[in-house]
Amino acid sequence: MRCEFLKQNTSNNLTLLFAGWAMSARDFRFLENIKTDLLVCSDYRTLDFETDVLKPYTNIRLVGFSLGVWVASYIFCEKEIEFSEKIAINGTQYPIDNERGTPVKIYEGTELQLSETSLRKFMLRMTGSKENFQEFMENTEEKSILQLKEELCVIRNFALQHDVSSFRWNKAIISTNDAIFPLENQHNAWNSKANIVEIDAPHFAQSIFKNLWIRN
Repeated sequence: MRCEFLKQNTSNNLTLLFAGWAMSARDFRFLENIKTDLLVCSDYRTLDFETDVLKPYTNIRLVGFSLGVWVASYIFCEKEIEFSEKIAINGTQYPIDNERGTPVKIYEGTELQLSETSLRKFMLRMTGSKENFQEFMENTEEKSILQLKEELCVIRNFALQHDVSSFRWNKAIISTNDAIFPLENQHNAWNSKANIVEIDAPHFAQSIFKNLWIRN
């Protein structure tokens, strides 16, 4: 796992953000002006996380995005970390599931057919429009197709071998125009388990994350 601070030693408060597949800290640089320190986790070819990095903080907000929701759920299920808030964004604790996550055929097709061309198509579906896609691609870092395939393989194998995490999230933010995690599947996963908030957005949009700090 890759963990990178975008802001450090500026606050006793931390935002711990687990990014989605094929993302990195660079994709969240638009959050560098938030009032807390910011640690972004990505690259889930390994699922180890050193909790010592959290010790300096008195207040930690956990944010999981897309497949990062499942990763964070697994990591913190049996760790005694107290979070001030736990927000899941367009992801569930079921990474590969026809009714509560990414449908099996879509996940397997993404993994087996992954190429530079199919990755760009995925990013277009993720961002929801040509304008958002262009902005995202101008700021993201170059991705290794081999490493991205490995990441999908690790998540698939691990999810098949382990039970669903009992980790509890406070809030689930669901985009009505999500083309990655179907809207109905997200509702199936979160009904009665978290406070659901629907928003008019694609799977990934900067506004989803920026709005988390408006009340601050």
